[in-house]
Amino acid sequence: MNKENVTVVVLATGLTDRMNSKKSKLLMSICGKPMAAYAIEAAQAVSASKPVMVVDEDAGELQDLFADSVLYAEQNDALLPQVCLPGGGVTVVLSADMPLVDADMLNRLRQTSERKDVGACVAMNEDETAQSASVYCFDTAILRKAIDTGAGTLSECVKYFADNGHGVEPIYSNDCDVAVDRIQLAQISERLRTRINNNLMRAGVTLIDPQSTYIDAGVKIGTDTTVYPGVVIEGDCEIGQDVILYPGSRIVDSSIGDGSVVQNSVMMDAIVGENSTIGPYAYLRPNTVIGNGCRVGDFVEVKNAHIKDGAKVSHLTYVGDGEIGEKSNIGCGVVFVNYDGKKKSRTVVGRNAFVGCNVNLIAPVEVGDGAFVAAGTTVTHDVSKDALAIGRSKQKDIEGWAKKWWDK
Repeated sequence: MNKENVTVVVLATGLTDRMNSKKSKLLMSICGKPMAAYAIEAAQAVSASKPVMVVDEDAGELQDLFADSVLYAEQNDALLPQVCLPGGGVTVVLSADMPLVDADMLNRLRQTSERKDVGACVAMNEDETAQSASVYCFDTAILRKAIDTGAGTLSECVKYFADNGHGVEPIYSNDCDVAVDRIQLAQISERLRTRINNNLMRAGVTLIDPQSTYIDAGVKIGTDTTVYPGVVIEGDCEIGQDVILYPGSRIVDSSIGDGSVVQNSVMMDAIVGENSTIGPYAYLRPNTVIGNGCRVGDFVEVKNAHIKDGAKVSHLTYVGDGEIGEKSNIGCGVVFVNYDGKKKSRTVVGRNAFVGCNVNLIAPVEVGDGAFVAAGTTVTHDVSKDALAIGRSKQKDIEGWAKKWWDK
């Protein structure tokens, strides 16, 4: 549909607010986005020009958040500031606290007004008991006349259209609900999650139990991926095809490549390649990059580190500020000791290396390609390529000591 000559006005003034919050309800998160973002995105989808957001004088935080997305107009004595009423075309008006309104509804308003050849089209909620508002589509030139002749509310503008023979056509939708308090915010969030999940399933994603799966708006998931109950996917995430996300996993601002498996783990600002397995109970912290065909097992924590293709860190290990080369193996209980109390340093393990259990790697240190670090070793200086590093005390056995101990 042609987006030219369409002006969208988003009203963000005088909204009833019973959230009992220190911040504007329009900044409250709903399915991963500030509430007002939904109205703005719907507006951007139907108009070639930036939407105009009408704000109160003290809406500085709101203005800062959407500075690149909208044109701002402060509310004055007029019903709509002059910037809201350009030349011809149509003007769409909606409230910023209606997150269920989407581009489909706004396009439906335009199509109905054109098909019915009317000057105004109004979307309203079928459920009269709901907290709702209306969404309007006006012929801009006639709307300007209505305001010039004294119409002080949108309802009075609609009456002007009807009284002067310009035609008004209603359409009905249950998506006109407004979020007035936290109860309604939760109800609307549930409906948005259902919409998100349904769209994903239509696109080829398997959600075992959609009602217990929480996926933010804008998350991308590939076909034939399976998401189990209790999974939470937040923020800017991209999940590939044929991925399995088992129960209890939380993924935030991260990406996962095709064919990988995540079990009961947390990922925060991390990248996992293809055909890798994560967890159970792994914790991938910011700036973690896991390559293809890797294994990061149970109770492994990784932070600001790169684990390259085919490497394995199977269990009970901390990899902080480090790099592990291709096909290397890190044993149980290994610690990348990255902090000396003043600064953090990096540890680099080369390709095809083996680091045994309960090894401490005191950064900064490098373990060369093909090197072997024996279990229980504390590594304080570089290990050369293909070398064996062993740094534990010699074992001493005292014959008969145990029997004397037990016999006491």
